[in-house]
Amino acid sequence: MKKKKPHGREEVENALIEAAADLFSKNGIHSVSIREIASHAGVNHGLVHSYFGSKDNLRQRTREYLLKNLWKSKIDFTDFNSALISGDQVLGKDKRFMSFILREVTDNVKDKGPVSNKFPYVEKVVELVKKEQENGKVNSHIDPYTLVVGLIAMRISFITFRRFLLPAAGKDLLEVEKSISEIMEEWFSILSK
Repeated sequence: MKKKKPHGREEVENALIEAAADLFSKNGIHSVSIREIASHAGVNHGLVHSYFGSKDNLRQRTREYLLKNLWKSKIDFTDFNSALISGDQVLGKDKRFMSFILREVTDNVKDKGPVSNKFPYVEKVVELVKKEQENGKVNSHIDPYTLVVGLIAMRISFITFRRFLLPAAGKDLLEVEKSISEIMEEWFSILSK
C-alpha cells in the first residue's frame, strides 16, 4: 500500500521530522542527506530548506519532537522504584529517541550545548530519591542527581554496548529488552534496600 503524500505545511513538517527521526537514529546524522530525508517523507527535497532552513535546524527540531513525545508517555511516580521501571519502559517505546541522542553525541555534531536545559523526569525522580533517603531506604551518602543520572547512563550503555555487555552478564542477545529489563530491575532492587 502506497503511503499518502503529505500536503500543507504542518503535514509536510511532521513528515520530514518523522523521516529525519527514522533516518538519523538509524544511520547517523552526517550519513543522511536532505534528499534521503525528503524521499523517506515523500516530499520534494527543496521543502527541507523552505521549512527548516538547514539540515541542522531539522536535526534540532527532530530532537525537540522526540523529547516532547517522550514526555507525553505516562510515568508512574508513585515511588522511586516505579518511576525508574516505568521511565525505562517509556524509553523503550520509541527507540529512536535514545539512538538519536547517541548519534548526536557520537557523530560529533557541531551543537556542543546541552541537549536540553529541562529534565522533568530527572527532577521528579530525584525528589523521590530524596524521600527514600529520608526514610532510610536509599543510602543518604549518595547524591540523588548522581544516582539518577548514573542509572540513565546505564540504560544508555546497554543500548550502545549491548553486544558486549549482555553476553558478559550471561544474558541472551536474542531477547535484548528482556535481558536489559532483568538487569535494570536487579539494580533497582539493590538500590531500594
